[in-house]
Amino acid sequence: MLRPGRSWRARALAASLLLASAPLPAAVRAAEQAPAEDVDAPAEPAREPAPASDMQTATKLFEQARARQRRGDLVGAIALLEDALAVSPEAPEYTKARGTLLYALAGACHQLHDKSGASEPLRDAQRFLGEYAETLDPSDRASRADVERQQAILAAKLQTIAAEEEAAREAEAQRVAEEAARAAQERATLTEARAELSELAEPRTPVVSEPPPPSLEAARMVIAGGLLTGFGAVGLITMGSAMAVGAARDRQTQQITSEPEHDHNLVDELSEEGRRANNIAWVGGIVGGALLVTGASLLAAGVYKRRRELVIAPAVGRASAGLWLSTSF
Repeated sequence: MLRPGRSWRARALAASLLLASAPLPAAVRAAEQAPAEDVDAPAEPAREPAPASDMQTATKLFEQARARQRRGDLVGAIALLEDALAVSPEAPEYTKARGTLLYALAGACHQLHDKSGASEPLRDAQRFLGEYAETLDPSDRASRADVERQQAILAAKLQTIAAEEEAAREAEAQRVAEEAARAAQERATLTEARAELSELAEPRTPVVSEPPPPSLEAARMVIAGGLLTGFGAVGLITMGSAMAVGAARDRQTQQITSEPEHDHNLVDELSEEGRRANNIAWVGGIVGGALLVTGASLLAAGVYKRRRELVIAPAVGRASAGLWLSTSF
């Protein structure tokens, strides 16, 4: 990660040495060492040397930026580093010095992002790091690999920040939409309440609503419940009668079999009648109980439904007001 740690301090120290001791262009040294030429000879076009004073100015600005960065003034340090980069010569002899300034700018911008959380310094760090990569020697594979790794870290951070910003925008849009819907609902409720108050304030003749006819569904439920309850009662009566017959046949069978000599055919007939009576009792009890429970439930539901058919109608006049109640059973 691109941070102002030992690597950054080492590069900063190297920058100060490069900036302070940057060599003059070879053309300037050759001009100082060359013998005086004939004034009558035609002058050759000379290249404009990079002024050493610009490099000295860049060095001073760089040292001031380092001092501000140590005090925590990252914004001021970045401004001074940008000024130093602007005045530093662009001649090939100063490429490494400019690269070190770009690397220092990238580190300061990354540090400002870590401190403030803003995304713009991180984008500046990515831009300065890309410009620094252009100053590296093509054969310096180690430095280029390190720059690519740092660029990947910056790109991942920027992608995360973009996703967070998009989520924040969506949340804000949803909040605004919810507030607008809530405000619209409140306005609609207020309008409805005002309309109701306006209607109550107007004088009107008493209005009485006719009670609705009894519910056909409730009547059907009551009738069906009554019938099923009756059938259920018949089933229970049948069960009781069959149980009585079965008990009587059992007693007769026991009485006959207690005699030493008895009619086996009669015993078999009585036993068969007792079994039939018991079966009828079982069927009557089950069917009758089910019909009785179902009929009672339908009867209760129908009565309850009819009792709920209560009509409440307002009756308002110029000098009176009240409610008119009506129900059906």
